[in-house]
Parts: sequence; C-alpha cells; structure tokens
Amino acid sequence: MIENNDNILEFPLRLSKICLLSIRDDNTFISPIAIEAAFHALSFNNKRLKNNFNKKIPFDFHNYFILNQDSIQIFHENLNEETIKYFNTEFQIHNLNDIEQRKFLLNQIIKHFTDQSLISILPSQKILEQIIVEPMTLLSCCSFVFRPFKIEHWKQLWSLKFHSNIHLSIETEFYYTKGFFHVAFHDTFHKIEIPGQVFNGIQMKLIILLPQCSSDLTHLYANIKEYLTLPVSSAYIAVCIPNISMDIHINLIESLKFFNDLYNKNHLGELNQEIHLSAAHSIGHFALDMSTDKIKQSSSNCLHSIDLSPTTPWVFFANRPFLFLITYDDYYLLIGQMLGPKIRQETKKFSSKIKR
Repeated sequence: MIENNDNILEFPLRLSKICLLSIRDDNTFISPIAIEAAFHALSFNNKRLKNNFNKKIPFDFHNYFILNQDSIQIFHENLNEETIKYFNTEFQIHNLNDIEQRKFLLNQIIKHFTDQSLISILPSQKILEQIIVEPMTLLSCCSFVFRPFKIEHWKQLWSLKFHSNIHLSIETEFYYTKGFFHVAFHDTFHKIEIPGQVFNGIQMKLIILLPQCSSDLTHLYANIKEYLTLPVSSAYIAVCIPNISMDIHINLIESLKFFNDLYNKNHLGELNQEIHLSAAHSIGHFALDMSTDKIKQSSSNCLHSIDLSPTTPWVFFANRPFLFLITYDDYYLLIGQMLGPKIRQETKKFSSKIKR
C-alpha cells in the first residue's frame, strides 16, 4: 500500500520505494535513473530531457524495448540511433509470430550483458520464454562497482557478525576505518556519506541509512525523502561496514503501473503512440570493491578493539539491515537494501537439512 505522501516524492524515490517494499526478504537494488531513461526514450521529442541525459554517467546500464510490430501504431526507425546515444535505450521490433527470431535477439542481448560482465547470474529459462511471447517488454540492465575514496585507509576484519532478519547472525567480512565523515543523527536511524570515486570532477557517494533496529526499515522507506535531505555535519568517527555484493532480477511491471499518470500518451510524442508495457524486468549486479594491495589485513575482532581502546571515536557499525544509495551529482544511480551477507552454498544446504 502506498502512503498519501508518496505522490510528493520525485520519480526515482517513488519508484525505488515501491520496488524495495515489494521485496521484503532479499538483498536488492534498483537503478531509478536507468528506468527513467527508458521512459524518457519514449518521449524523445522533449529536447530538455535529451540535454539532461546527454551527460556521461559513471556506470553501465542498457535498456531494451522488445516490441511486437502489431503492438504500436507509429515508430520512426531513424530515431533509434539517437535513443541509443541519449538514453542507452534500443527498440527491437519483430513480429510476434517469429518466435525463433525473437529468441535469437534475446540471446544476443543476454550474451552482451554477460560478455560485458554486467550480470553474473542469468535470468531463468521461464522468464526468457515469457519475454519472447509478450507483445512489449522492457529489459533493463545495470551494473555498478563502488570504490571508496582513499581505499588504502580501510582495514579488513573477518570475525564480526551481521545480525540479519533472514538468517539470524552470521559471520562475514567487514571493513573498518577512522576519519572525518558527513553524518546525521536521528531518533530512529543514523546516516553517513562515504566518499567514492571522482568522475569528471564530481565525487560519487555511498549513503547508508542505518536504523536503530531492523524493524525500523519500513519507517525509513516511509520518510526516505525527508531523511535524505536531513542536514549533515562533519565528525571524526570510526566506520565499520560489511562487504556488499548482490545480483538482482526484479519484475517491475506491477511497480510501474503506479506511474501511468506520469507518462501518459500526451508525453509520448511522435515516437510511439499508446504504448502499453506487458512485461518489465530489471537485472544487474552491485558490489563494494575494496580490492587493493594497500588494504590492511587484520584478524582482530572489531568489537574488542573498539570497546577496550580509550582513543577510539564513536563507531558507525553497519551490522544490521540498512538502506543504501549511490549518488552522483543530482542523480540517484542506485537505491537498495542490504538485509544480510550472502550465505555460502554449504551453509544453505545445512539449513535445508535442519528444516527437514
């Protein structure tokens, strides 16, 4: 259910909020800017939108509209090259009856994703077969690796536990550092901005919203716009964050139904008229990259060193479920949730034996 105040949120936050709330039991993320670019490709006649998306953005995303010829009334083929240039979005049009040709097209798209290391897990055969027979499908793929600025200042820790809603508490890899960070404090959560790579003179940020307890995640979703704009101050603190790596496959079609009013046929211009998506999928991969020869290895327990050292500052310890965002200038590149570290396969097998 969407709250009444949801209609005042911008498109990226609204879409992300709905998608994440629909996935309560898994790590996931969405790239709102990639989905927004796909919608803007449908209204290509808007020059202001073209100028906004003609800037280089520091992450890989690709959008494909796989269309049946009978599902649209008008399509200008000469604009396809320009939609790729401005919005990284391509329109592939084939007759719905030509199943083999559509299957070949889809295999080529998936091969491109894997060759470029944009995804590491393939969509299921069931999903691929569904895409082939749908009148119109949006397939959106995004991949991003975040590297903290001055990565050599981080220390690797191994003996800490992440308190997950899904698998209770399990040990995982953490990274620890001390320094000046932009932070904000609230009664129900803490916020931190971790600086990342610099691209075209603009620094990316990893923003983490860490609730006081796991049950407050829903509260964060309900007030995400207000909390993201909460004023920050610079403070000398310690930061301990888990290793993050996740693959996603999200069925977007239900979430996108809430945005029909934003992109009605009056905004679609002459590119396509009365387009109706029958399916929409987002796939991709996100990882926190700490790989460097300079990173410090440590076998010490973070809690032990923090609790017993009188010189250690206050610690931002992300050892429970949290929301995270990757920002670049005014863009939300990714918005996601980290509910727990990925469990090794042997752990999963052991858990399944217990349930029997």
